[in-house]
Amino acid sequence: MMSGKDKKISPPPRLELVLQLKKFLSEHRKEIEAELTGAEESRRAALAAQLKKFLEERKRIRKKPPRFPTEEIVMPIVEAEARRRNFENALYQLMTLLDNYLSDETMRNLLMSGKNPRTAKSFGFDEAVMLLRMANYELAGCTVQILDSDALRVFLAQPCDVLLARLLTIVSGSLDGVTTFEAFGNECSSIVARLLGLSLRHMINLRRLRLAFSGTSIELDMGIRPIATSLERLDNLEYLGVTIMWGDLEDDAIEILLSAMGRLSKLSHLELNFAANNITDRGLRNISGAISKLENLKYLALNLMGNSISDYGVETLASSIAALRNLTYLELNLSHNNIDGSCGQRLADALGSLEKIIYMDLDLRGNRLSGESTSILKNLEKRSRFIRVLIT
Repeated sequence: MMSGKDKKISPPPRLELVLQLKKFLSEHRKEIEAELTGAEESRRAALAAQLKKFLEERKRIRKKPPRFPTEEIVMPIVEAEARRRNFENALYQLMTLLDNYLSDETMRNLLMSGKNPRTAKSFGFDEAVMLLRMANYELAGCTVQILDSDALRVFLAQPCDVLLARLLTIVSGSLDGVTTFEAFGNECSSIVARLLGLSLRHMINLRRLRLAFSGTSIELDMGIRPIATSLERLDNLEYLGVTIMWGDLEDDAIEILLSAMGRLSKLSHLELNFAANNITDRGLRNISGAISKLENLKYLALNLMGNSISDYGVETLASSIAALRNLTYLELNLSHNNIDGSCGQRLADALGSLEKIIYMDLDLRGNRLSGESTSILKNLEKRSRFIRVLIT
């Protein structure tokens, strides 16, 4: 009679089924791919029937286990889809699997609002990273790179950008240890911006944040406000880079987006790139007000090329920059605006008062500056060979 120690424990029926499916994929994948690309019609039909049966069996896996599924259960199915270059379906299947393990109400809350941090926190960091192992595959242009144990970089592209952003929202409750987060995207929708904002609210230990979008039209309440609300919580932020260029960003959006920036007392490095938008003097006044509160700022890069800014807005900005006594690096691009040069002396005085400045780059090309204003501003270059003023 077999003793208790020697008794073989068989896996649960559900796990056994998944393992069988995994074995099926590993044994027949090459054969299936080869046959589907060049075999006779009858054989292809037989293989298609096998695949259909496999998919039907997978759909029968609906019971919820008592704990989050391990990587051995989840990843084989996702990786199988990815190996077939069916990247969008890989994400879809992962979301379907998650739906099997969470109640309908919980899943709906996570996907639609991301306001369930308790449930999201039930994922361990390892499980969260496992879900984000999509880094190994390009998902129709979307990629997640795990730079380090505490650093993530996300590239978003249609049509998978919303799915990937939702996935980030789901696991964000387990990403409170992340200190670096970067997200890049072209023509991202307002819902993607919203989901990113909801994800950021849980990354309370962020020290470095970079968001860069181009050709983007982001709605005020749907996209801009969630990001601004999350910024208020990031008290440990030291580096902030925000790029929204070649879009239709207006003054109201600037006011909301930067409303919390003045509270980031630890911020020492700031890059704002709002080139080619619809920003006027009112928007620049909001930017100036936020910058003036950042007493510890050492690095400032501000790109407002191709907007609708006049001398009045530049004078407001000059006063704010003059208050940054610890500034050592400054890039200021105001090219191709509506500046005629009456602010020249005020701007030169402000920039000249920065005692700790080491490097300065001022770009005023494409404006209508007078000869006198040009001379006043070009005189700044005499202070150091690391100061450059571009006017013509």
